[in-house]
Amino acid sequence: MKKIDTLKAKLKAAEAELTIRYRQFNAAERGLMRVLRNVEELEKKIEAINLA
Repeated sequence: MKKIDTLKAKLKAAEAELTIRYRQFNAAERGLMRVLRNVEELEKKIEAINLA
């Protein structure tokens, strides 16, 4: 029974870490999307100035 208890404990820890990693991933993804939008807006502004 000791091995099964160890495996259950490792599974619980891995699931807790997964939750943390999902949060980090989601925050990084939001940050990336914000930067990409900013780059796109700046490129459009530069293009508009070049066309004028």
